[in-house]
Amino acid sequence: MWEFSVGLYMITLWPDSLILPAIYGAIESASTAFLGPIIGQWVEKLTYIKVCSRIATLKLCFIEITKVKFYKKKRKDEILESV
Repeated sequence: MWEFSVGLYMITLWPDSLILPAIYGAIESASTAFLGPIIGQWVEKLTYIKVCSRIATLKLCFIEITKVKFYKKKRKDEILESV
């Protein structure tokens, strides 16, 4: 679902060209090809619980970063509207 919606969103950003979805697809494929074995070796060295714990921690960190960015943008928009 995510893969399909990203391409559609990029097409709405630049409707006359498919260059953005093509670049996204190339970068995603290259990162999977290059980082997949590295992450696979890392996962094999750890126990299942440690891998799940670290992935959950990383996910929560990214969620917090997104919340902070969203709050800052919302706050900036509120300040601009009040002027």
